[in-house]
Amino acid sequence: MVCILANQATEHALTQSTDVTNATMHITNRYSDSRFIGIMIDTGAARVSTARKKQYQAYSKAFGQTPLDTTNRALIQFRISTTPSIGAITVRMPIGIATFHVVDADTPFLLCLQDMDK
Repeated sequence: MVCILANQATEHALTQSTDVTNATMHITNRYSDSRFIGIMIDTGAARVSTARKKQYQAYSKAFGQTPLDTTNRALIQFRISTTPSIGAITVRMPIGIATFHVVDADTPFLLCLQDMDK
């Protein structure tokens, strides 16, 4: 992100361009299905671990097809809005096994503190 901002600042200094279309594209596609970003710790108040659908697809590409359990759904709270999960996956990690609810939101794999306690 810092590199993108530095490049845009340089471009603006040279061309006086204020076009932010390119920046928006980079920011909205940061958790795409082309590259698995990793699992991050969610220090917020989430009660369940979540993952973006496209990051789930990238995870499946990187580590082998992981079945999506569409019978295991939850209503996920993000700040002031909620979104239903489309299913859940089970991920085996060095610290144990966690269930991630897959949502259609711009988020990486977020491991909630309650799952870490388990």
